[in-house]
Amino acid sequence: MFAGNDDLLFADINLSDPDQAIKGPPHNPGSGGWPTIRYFNKETGVDGGNYIKKTNKHTCDELGSVKGMSDYVKEYGKVSEKKPIKDEL
Repeated sequence: MFAGNDDLLFADINLSDPDQAIKGPPHNPGSGGWPTIRYFNKETGVDGGNYIKKTNKHTCDELGSVKGMSDYVKEYGKVSEKKPIKDEL
């Protein structure tokens, strides 16, 4: 769906690693439940931003469908499933 889009990177952070740099404020992993979903872009920098739920469902249920996750990636990543041509940027 987003394969080949060099504007996106998906990552998983091992919070049990004591050397992990992403912990505590402003990241606060686990606050508000699991999973902790954060996004990082040019606007947020290394502090990142919190995913804001759109429904009363648990985050794992809200983003658990292909449509839910796809909508999240498109909105917060400001990308589409079709990679834009460099001249369009």
